[in-house]
Amino acid sequence: MEHDNSYYNLLSRLWNEGQSFIIVEHDIVVWPGGISTLELCPEQWCTLPYYCSVGWIIDGLGCTKFSAEFIQRYPGFLQRPFPTCCQHTEFYCGLDRLIAHRMEQLGIKPHVHSPGVVNLNERWT
Repeated sequence: MEHDNSYYNLLSRLWNEGQSFIIVEHDIVVWPGGISTLELCPEQWCTLPYYCSVGWIIDGLGCTKFSAEFIQRYPGFLQRPFPTCCQHTEFYCGLDRLIAHRMEQLGIKPHVHSPGVVNLNERWT
């Protein structure tokens, strides 16, 4: 990532390709079989939760799948206008909240798998 919005640009590019994709952030360790579990799940938005200073995060981007069906249903999901419920933007530090808030506005909840994954970021654990 070269800029504050490089993560957003990556997700936008993947979204525009229209295929299912899974994000595993750099500080997340997934248990053996975790990725396959997400791949094989028919749900539209799947997560493997991770722990941080505020508790268990079930709607973050740490380890998340977006299905092709969901992407095709909401092709403009990552485009402005962004949710007005908060000040989060396309910058990497608020992108997960932006996505979670947009999902909430659509009435969509993550399909949460278990067990959770390990978050290696000492700043948040």
